[in-house]
Amino acid sequence: MDHEWQIRAARPADVPMIGRIWHDSWQAGHVDFDPEIAALRDLPYFMARAGGNIERTLVGIWDGRIWGFTGWEGDGVAQVFVAPSNFRRGLGSALLAAVEDILKEQGHEKIWLHCLEGNERARSLYEKHGWSVAKTIDDQIGTHIGFKPVRSWHMEKRF
Repeated sequence: MDHEWQIRAARPADVPMIGRIWHDSWQAGHVDFDPEIAALRDLPYFMARAGGNIERTLVGIWDGRIWGFTGWEGDGVAQVFVAPSNFRRGLGSALLAAVEDILKEQGHEKIWLHCLEGNERARSLYEKHGWSVAKTIDDQIGTHIGFKPVRSWHMEKRF
C-alpha cells in the first residue's frame, strides 16, 4: 500500500534519523551479499557521515516521521535510502523522482548513480524509472577502517 509521501529539503535536526535510516537500509540491502563490508559499516559510521551533504538532501515523510532520504552531488544521485519497514511502498520512487527533477532543473541532460553489484532490489527500482547500466566498474566504499574495493553498476539516465 502506497502512502501519501511528503518530500522536503532536509534540515540539520533530521540528521540523526537520516543516519539511522541510512544504516538500517544499507544493512538490509547489502548484508546478504557482502557481510564483510556490512560489518565494517556500523551505525556510528553512518551517523558520522549523515549530515555531510545536508544542503543537497531531501527527506520523505509520512505521518510526521522521516522514512527515507535522497541526496545528490554534481550530476549524480548520491543516495536513495528508505527505512526497511517501508520498502515497496512508493517512497523510493518518490525520492528518486524528486532528485531527478532537481538535477533536470539544474540543466543536466544525463545523470548517473552507482549501485553495488548484486543489489538487485535497488537496480530493479532504478530500471523501473528509466535508468540503465552503462558499465560495471571497480569502485570503493567507505568503512570505519578506510575504503574497501567493490564492484558497482554505473547507471545512467538521459532526459
